[in-house]
Amino acid sequence: MSIIKTFNEHRRNSNSTEEKIYQTACKWDKENSVIFDQAILGSHSTGRPKNYLTDHEKSIVFTTLQWLGSPVGQSFLSECGFEQKESK
Repeated sequence: MSIIKTFNEHRRNSNSTEEKIYQTACKWDKENSVIFDQAILGSHSTGRPKNYLTDHEKSIVFTTLQWLGSPVGQSFLSECGFEQKESK
């Protein structure tokens, strides 16, 4: 598994929420290398992905997840009814 680059790598240096979401996505990808393939492209009844994301497609997914940590992404989530809770 290679490290997935996002299209806004520089933003994670100044926004800890974007970095945390990105690192969590990396952790999930490392623990289950097909989790995003299954979520985006679906899976067979056996659990095997129907297809696999290209590195470019994974960059799109990771950039979208990173965006959720941005002020605009956080506002979007808030408008959808999600609230950020402090972790213990």
